[in-house]
Amino acid sequence: MTRKRKTTAAAPTLSATEAARNFSRLLNRVRYERRAFVIERGGDAVCEIRPVYRHAAFTGADLVRLLATLSDAPEAYLEAVATGIAQQRPTEDTRWPR
Repeated sequence: MTRKRKTTAAAPTLSATEAARNFSRLLNRVRYERRAFVIERGGDAVCEIRPVYRHAAFTGADLVRLLATLSDAPEAYLEAVATGIAQQRPTEDTRWPR
């Protein structure tokens, strides 16, 4: 991975061959350096390898607690939000990221 092709504003580009030959090193750079790379085949961008950004879960209960801290939130509104959250059906597990 010493030879990078061209660099775009978004991320450096690598050929598919170079990425395959240095895949472990590429993954380490993505994971530990939080870098992103565009992989090209035949000079055309095919994909981007980038770190996964995990967002902290923010639940309905968190929303109710947050709204309760607002001094100008009407009590009826807070109760309506809490009731709406309590009445939601659970979502089924899915393999797709949210």
